[in-house]
Amino acid sequence: MNDLDAGFLFNRLLRGWWLLALGMLLGGAAGWGFSRLQPPVYEAVAFFQVGADESALLERFGLASPDELDFQKVNTLLQPVEDLFFAPDIRQQVMAGLAAAGIPSEDEDLDEQIFILDRRGSTWLVTVRDRDPDRAVRTADIWLETVANRLEEFQSHAVNAEILRVQYSLVAACFSGSTFPDANLCAGTALASQSELDGLLSALADQMAAEQADARGVDVLLSFNIQRLAEASSAPMLYARSNLIVAGSLAGLLLALALVFLRKGAAQTRR
Repeated sequence: MNDLDAGFLFNRLLRGWWLLALGMLLGGAAGWGFSRLQPPVYEAVAFFQVGADESALLERFGLASPDELDFQKVNTLLQPVEDLFFAPDIRQQVMAGLAAAGIPSEDEDLDEQIFILDRRGSTWLVTVRDRDPDRAVRTADIWLETVANRLEEFQSHAVNAEILRVQYSLVAACFSGSTFPDANLCAGTALASQSELDGLLSALADQMAAEQADARGVDVLLSFNIQRLAEASSAPMLYARSNLIVAGSLAGLLLALALVFLRKGAAQTRR
């Protein structure tokens, strides 16, 4: 008899129905038991927009066409922003924000959570997974708002650094090959000697370096906007009890199917 015959297979399954039913029951019970040991995990997602002026980017990198603006070039601007989301000082501020909101914020509470940043073009998904759906929402919001505020602060330092760079370039250009009276008129200064000029340029360079350090790599060309704060999830995204029971039942069914045909093979071998 052909083992692949549909009627034969159906008869085998029909004879072993009790084993299939038992496998599904036991598998479902195992899924239910696992759900008691593993609490469900909820997900909260907020949306953050990060952009840059394309024409300014082309000018920055000396490119003629947007087609030449590849991911690697753009990523040099975006990477410091991504790194900021996971910076230790940001974590500390998130803990402080949770505490201020009356939400447990010990290290072990944050360790239970999963922080995910998903960059999808100009829209970044800021995701927190937690056993408590409300805490997931508040953590995601505080995390995003903390980063957004710090980005604004850092970018103000980047703007100051750019202003100082322009001022340094202007002074250096005005005093290059010109008399002091003409150079002072050009630069809007009142310098009387080379030592004063050197001192001014040195001071501008030091201020510019300090502002660049305080900018933490955040570029003046970038723009930031919170598109949407997080919303509470009505259903778990991991370890939902109903899903675990179904998964356990299917696993039990597959195991029972294997046993049904193993019993057939064992019976034939004994003959």
